[in-house]
Amino acid sequence: KEISVINSDIITTFYLNIINFYIDLDTYDDYSKNDTKYKIIYIIRLLNKNQNNIFSNIFNNIIQNNNNKTIKFLNSVITDINFYLEELILYLKNSENYLLLIKTLYSILIETLNFMKFCFNNKSFHNIIFNDEILINFINYINLHIKNIIDLQIDIFNITSNYNLSEVCLLMLDIYITLNNINSQKFILIMSKDTRSFHINIFQNLIKLLLDNNKISNETHDEFKLLLLKIKKINDIELQKNDENIPEELCDPLINSLFVNPIILPTSEITVDLLVIKRHLLVNNTDPFNRNPLTIEDIEEYNKKPDIIKKINELKIKIKNYKESIS
Repeated sequence: KEISVINSDIITTFYLNIINFYIDLDTYDDYSKNDTKYKIIYIIRLLNKNQNNIFSNIFNNIIQNNNNKTIKFLNSVITDINFYLEELILYLKNSENYLLLIKTLYSILIETLNFMKFCFNNKSFHNIIFNDEILINFINYINLHIKNIIDLQIDIFNITSNYNLSEVCLLMLDIYITLNNINSQKFILIMSKDTRSFHINIFQNLIKLLLDNNKISNETHDEFKLLLLKIKKINDIELQKNDENIPEELCDPLINSLFVNPIILPTSEITVDLLVIKRHLLVNNTDPFNRNPLTIEDIEEYNKKPDIIKKINELKIKIKNYKESIS
């Protein structure tokens, strides 16, 4: 409260430094970096708790005037959410042996999801967040993990030292309701285009579980149920467009569409479309599947190997045959 406008340059430098630091941490293969990221997220949210102070004003200006940096930052946060969810689900299946790790992951995940909710509610972020790249990445990751939670029949109400998946699920659904309230048309369209992970029965099972365990009200349940029906209506059209049965091996795992120019990533060895990974690398120089450092040069060099060329050519033949079969 004592800080005056005279010191705005110091605050600006501080914000830019910690945002850059958060992004730079992606280049380190060290599990402990997640705790540092958690602290950065917490600090930013704390300083922006009051939207009428100098900290919030400067932060909003930075967001609006540094689009590329903000996109990189948000993509890093979204990739982290994906990682935290993967880890938490993995360790919850063997909860008795990993209580401390579950507690840590849970805290970090809750804080990071709350940060994304804060971003979605902040008008300064809207032009960036509602571009396709950010929203598609976030929604596709969340849908995938909700699907995994239900498919694996994990007991989301199994309380382990007061840390359980039901609170995470509630927060994810709350964020979806927030997104729908801000831009329903965009949210419904992107949800419906996720033909890989969005299944209405998955979400219906989840909201029924939450209702039956008094985690949500009847009103919230009915609101989300109606939203799911709207999404399903467009999702059915998308499935028909995709002929409903595109073989998974012929689809890019990031956008769930038929490969155009497939390549294989050198670190994760997962096949993706060249254009899709190029767009990803514009804002984040990591492999989206394991967060290892990655450049377009790495990809080009790896895909010149004879055995990789052979695999790609075999895949291209399958794609060609599939196209001919539906034409």
